[in-house]
Amino acid sequence: MTRHLTLLLLILSTLLLSSCTAALWRKDHNLVELTGIYLNPSRGDMIIAVEDNAAYVFKLSNQEMAALLLVRELESEVSFSDFNLTTRQGIVGQVSFAVSSTKVDSDMQQRLQQNGFMQDEAATWQRDLKLSGKRYTVEGELPWQPLTRPYFVTVIKPHSFDEIANKIVATPGAIVYDAAVVLPATIVMFTLTGVLNMMD
Repeated sequence: MTRHLTLLLLILSTLLLSSCTAALWRKDHNLVELTGIYLNPSRGDMIIAVEDNAAYVFKLSNQEMAALLLVRELESEVSFSDFNLTTRQGIVGQVSFAVSSTKVDSDMQQRLQQNGFMQDEAATWQRDLKLSGKRYTVEGELPWQPLTRPYFVTVIKPHSFDEIANKIVATPGAIVYDAAVVLPATIVMFTLTGVLNMMD
């Protein structure tokens, strides 16, 4: 009798532990509104402002920044995908660009190739950027023009994660984050002329 009771308790404990572990690692899928996309070429940062006074800051290589600045000159389709928050307010994701070859001349096609774009079978120039950065809370109002209409991206968030994020302090004269002071005039706004698969 005692052996059966011990076995039963062991089984119940295992099931309880399994359910707790599953709950701990469960992830939530949240539809997040993007309110602005900005580039800081001097620091190599891409800043994506989102709802609820938050922002994602991603570090870019020189070529990646050059590619984004180049895309700003063109009509392109933009896709955001695979955005995942980590337990410590890190975030990873991917942004993809597609530019029709019929809308660019030979000189621009050469510039696209120099900045890492490749042509697919449909002769569309494409470039994927793997993003890795941090989530911030924003204190104050970012002094830049928001997107002209709402865009959304799915962000996967762990069920349990550190709620304390780094801060961006925004004033009319300066933006402060990571102990650096950034003048608003040095920020380049990234406008979305065409968006594809924002709700993935």
